[in-house]
Amino acid sequence: MSSAKHISLFSDFIPFATVILQGGDAEELLSVFKNRTGTGACLRFKNQLIISTESSVFEEQMRTYPYKELLRIFYHVELEDGCEVIFDLSADCDAAPAVREEIRYLCLSLRLLRAGERSRQLIEQRYREQFVQDLLFSRIHYEEELRNRSSLYGWDLSGGVVVLIAEFIDQTEQRYREFASSLKGRIKLLYPDMIFSDGKAKVTFLIPLSAGRQIKKDLQLIAPLIQSELGESAYLALSGEHPSFLQAGDAYQEASQALSIAKGFLKKRRLVFWEELGAYKLLSDMIQDRYARRFVRDTLGDLIQADEHYHGELMKTLQALERCGWNFSATAEKLHVHYNTLKYRYKKLESLLHLEEGDSEQLFSIVLALHLYRMCRSEGNNEKF
Repeated sequence: MSSAKHISLFSDFIPFATVILQGGDAEELLSVFKNRTGTGACLRFKNQLIISTESSVFEEQMRTYPYKELLRIFYHVELEDGCEVIFDLSADCDAAPAVREEIRYLCLSLRLLRAGERSRQLIEQRYREQFVQDLLFSRIHYEEELRNRSSLYGWDLSGGVVVLIAEFIDQTEQRYREFASSLKGRIKLLYPDMIFSDGKAKVTFLIPLSAGRQIKKDLQLIAPLIQSELGESAYLALSGEHPSFLQAGDAYQEASQALSIAKGFLKKRRLVFWEELGAYKLLSDMIQDRYARRFVRDTLGDLIQADEHYHGELMKTLQALERCGWNFSATAEKLHVHYNTLKYRYKKLESLLHLEEGDSEQLFSIVLALHLYRMCRSEGNNEKF
């Protein structure tokens, strides 16, 4: 191709390029095409229609005809999945070569526009996510910074906050995305002003405490619906109320601890509230202390070490005994073992734990150590006691 022809082609594209460089939109590009060719065009993207035409008939057809019928009648170009340009030309596109060139320029410019929009959206999404992460990990300390950064996204974070965490258990990445999308839709219907952060297999929601809002009651009402959609795939944990988004990090810690407690101790409850967890809250604080871990080792260490040879059966038996109030018959039934098998295991436990009959203080220590041990395991800590 000659140099003169290259220059001619470039000059023909300049009107479209100018729209993009000056921050124009798809409607302006369609208008340039219509003005240069006299041909109408319609951009279809999801449920959006952008039409530029002098023909009222073409516009009416775009708005009323079934989608498949439009593709049968009119010439069209697919820009990307779910995004097409339909032209006021017959399906066989018997237009002049000059018009076909203009179609090529229009489609190229629309693709460039879409690519730029996606790039801007990704950058903005990263900045939003970073801001939410800074809130969750207490990296924002001053009201002015909170105000300035939230105003960039049109968020009003001037009041109090609660944090809701949803964790999805043993799901593929695709199923996680489906569950997360469904749950985000439900929560957004209740709280359009909520913001969220996507993590690995979990979603964290920051919900503003607007006047009259009863978040705990709302969640209790929709819990059956959520359960019917997600089944046994998700745990939901709600923090206590905090008077400022500057304390979102504290709320996040509460919701995270509530989630650990639910997975470790309350497996049948898929929705838990930090404020209702009673003594479990104290246990979750205690397990962070190195002295508590030493207490677990001192109390249960011999059992934990010996139980490696019993494939975990002794620890499982001790936990079942505690949950059944030390009732042998109920424990044997729960474990689906013979009563004599349970008695044999209990003898082993007596020896390893140095149990003395009637020593209530010793029994209390064992039960406390057992709770701390379970909580540590529920938090995913593989420390060997």
